[in-house]
Amino acid sequence: MKLNAMETIQNGVQLGLKSFPALVVNGLLAGITFIVPYINVGTYIGMYTIPAKMARDESLSMTEVLNPGNRKYFGEFFLCLGLMFMGILPAAIFLYFPAIVLGLSWMLAPLLVVDKNMQPLDAMRKSNELTYGNKWAIFFALLGTEIVIAIAFNLLRWLGGLIDPIVGLLLGLIVIILAMPILLGVIAEIYRKLTANA
Repeated sequence: MKLNAMETIQNGVQLGLKSFPALVVNGLLAGITFIVPYINVGTYIGMYTIPAKMARDESLSMTEVLNPGNRKYFGEFFLCLGLMFMGILPAAIFLYFPAIVLGLSWMLAPLLVVDKNMQPLDAMRKSNELTYGNKWAIFFALLGTEIVIAIAFNLLRWLGGLIDPIVGLLLGLIVIILAMPILLGVIAEIYRKLTANA
């Protein structure tokens, strides 16, 4: 399946808005539990399960990230991230471009581990196969989304900073919280399209 960057962004925004309240609450819960040992592992993995559920058009609960079942992927999930890091880090030595390509090639691997119950190496191979021929579209879809978020963040932080630096920081934080569902929606759309026939 060939991706189109603009269509991916548009459909991703719709997916993000459709589940907006649940995504904001889950994002806040993940942020709050970040400092709670072991629980934070489950919520971190839970944030990776969300785009897969969005891609299947499943309804999300407000406490999706707190599902204890997320921790059953603990070993495979972190092994996958470790293997990805071990491949991407040396590639970064070559002026970063190979690292970006590898990152895009393997971006679906953690999702495949938690959603399809795949082993890390199999998930990385499958992710590479699924993203082949679509890396530019993925790159521009993610970059376009992140640029809009960065512009909104910096603009509101600057405007708020004219009133008070704390107001600027708070407005910037609000932008990040509100933008997270959109970014998750774009990732869900990429996953949905590329795994449709997999």
